[in-house]
Amino acid sequence: VLPEVASAISSLGTPTPAMIGACLLCVLHVEGKPLMNFNEAVAKGVPWGAVFMVAATSVLGSALTHEEAGITAVVSGALSPIIGSMSPIIFVLFIALATVMITNFASNTVTVTLMYSISLPLVYGGAISGVGACACVACATPPSTAHAAIAAGSGWLNTDTMLKYGLLWSVTAAVIFAVVGYPIAAAIM
Repeated sequence: VLPEVASAISSLGTPTPAMIGACLLCVLHVEGKPLMNFNEAVAKGVPWGAVFMVAATSVLGSALTHEEAGITAVVSGALSPIIGSMSPIIFVLFIALATVMITNFASNTVTVTLMYSISLPLVYGGAISGVGACACVACATPPSTAHAAIAAGSGWLNTDTMLKYGLLWSVTAAVIFAVVGYPIAAAIM
């Protein structure tokens, strides 16, 4: 409707639409009351532990994957000779399992950057799509994704249960992505 306004808002970053929405909810009134009471929403409606965990994980992930840190290059250099001689399906299975395990204990951004750098030099058609898919299967621990952190921080979910079933789902998904998804992706690509 207003492309210039949408472009201006987009240039302000990802949090801006949410902040505009929160401001509107505080300003708009129905029957003399605001749609959202800011003080009550901040005090009772925000799982601050989860918010801080997500923020800390994002900062740590950026630091770990920064080129000057050199961690990605070291890990890639160490693993490349080992996995370079594997058959394509074993390689993809290894990458899929490593990706889901790492992404459940580290940031998705860190995991994708690391696993892409390891698998790119040894690309088998479709392996890269498997890394992206496996990095999305992060649900076993609070630091894995913002959603998992919010779920754990809400008090509605026991972290032991989250770890047990999250890891079971993650390993199952990795095997499915490697055994079913990889051949399909390789055929398409």
